[in-house]
Amino acid sequence: MKMIRTLLIIIGWLAACYALLNVVGGVNIGWNLFNWSPPKWDAGVVIAGVIVLAILGCIWFLARMTRDRVSQVMSFIVCLSLAGIAFTLLPAEHLTCRAFLCRTMPSPLWYRGGIFVILCSPCVMWLWSIWQQYHSDRGNVA
Repeated sequence: MKMIRTLLIIIGWLAACYALLNVVGGVNIGWNLFNWSPPKWDAGVVIAGVIVLAILGCIWFLARMTRDRVSQVMSFIVCLSLAGIAFTLLPAEHLTCRAFLCRTMPSPLWYRGGIFVILCSPCVMWLWSIWQQYHSDRGNVA
């Protein structure tokens, strides 16, 4: 039974982080594919924001349920990969002109910073849960 629980937690981490990456990638394609186009604040953006909050809620729940070493290691690898993607998206885009792909302006810092915070938040939640588990286990032993 413990093995099935561990497997389900790992699948949950993979699915939640994949969904988060897809939603952020979809917004990134809509707003920043070839050039920065000012966002249109329509229902799609609101729905994407609600979906991101729901996914982050699921990740928070998964972080609290991750107790055994195997699921901790796998979730840590998933969180580090999201943080790595976040760090690659943080710098401003190069202003290059190749054929028809001419970027006239990079995306603004608030946009890149928001994506960075969203993609790094699973790592923060994971670290917070590990810190709480460590201190609750120490309190029970002493």
